[in-house]
Amino acid sequence: MFFTYLRRELRRRRKAALVVASGLALGIALVIVVNSVSSGMNQAQGKVLESLYGLGTDLTVTKAQERPADGAQPQRPRFEFQGRDEGEEQSSDRLMVQGFQTLADSTVATVAGQPGVDRAVGGLSLVNLKINGEFARGRIQRGQTQQGQPGQPGAETGGGNGNGGGSGGGSGPGDTVTGGGAAFDVDSFTLYGTDVTAPDLGPLTTSTVTQGRTFKTTETDAKAAVVDSAYAQQKDLAVGDELTVKNVAFEIIGIATADRGQSAAQVYLPLKQAQTLSSSAAKITTIYVKATDSTRIDAVKAAIQKNVTGTTVTTSADLA
Repeated sequence: MFFTYLRRELRRRRKAALVVASGLALGIALVIVVNSVSSGMNQAQGKVLESLYGLGTDLTVTKAQERPADGAQPQRPRFEFQGRDEGEEQSSDRLMVQGFQTLADSTVATVAGQPGVDRAVGGLSLVNLKINGEFARGRIQRGQTQQGQPGQPGAETGGGNGNGGGSGGGSGPGDTVTGGGAAFDVDSFTLYGTDVTAPDLGPLTTSTVTQGRTFKTTETDAKAAVVDSAYAQQKDLAVGDELTVKNVAFEIIGIATADRGQSAAQVYLPLKQAQTLSSSAAKITTIYVKATDSTRIDAVKAAIQKNVTGTTVTTSADLA
């Protein structure tokens, strides 16, 4: 009886029934499309941002940017060269913290103790800048002396007997300096001190070791290095070669290739070695955090921001 009545009503009101059916179908289709697009965007976002974080990393903690004091000069590298014999090569090697902002490595334990945190490890991001070259001494081309007499050409700058005469005397009116100058080569690469005791957390996990091996968990202070494949090709480096950082030789134990995009650093060293070479004992630049559950990431971020002052907490959603 009910179905008979329903069939008759649908036949009598075909237009109304068609409109209602179309509206329901459109609404259901929109829900399906929106859910599909949202899921696809989340997956695409995860793949892109994965290379910025490291596999298994949910949050990163860095030092909050501090406002410089009034009149304070910004930090910048400084190079000093001593006077040496002409033609003698000089070099200066600087290993500097990227951004000049560091945290005490004790902050890692504080972050790890926050509710919802599964694990946390620290790392030190550095830039190695090496300058080498030589100075060439200029020469004075003598012009007219103060008495109007022509001087002797070709006298070398500096030296002399202190009385202003002879080939080693000071310059006078009309004298010109020719030649001289300096030619220096600048070489730099990025370096990351990684916690080898946590091989599955941190920036090195965004690369796959394609030659050699990665660090052992016992190599916390070993003179060993893993090099990015692009940098190794540029510098013609291979497993077993030596890489010098601030006059310390490191054996290349592995070549790593970034899974996607650009690698986090060109050279990876054990964290303790990086801290020692950069005079950053007990210092780190970044803390990589894994939450106990992906649904608790926002709560973990809020807890760290509240309980660990002077830090900036970043999630994949913030990067997106």
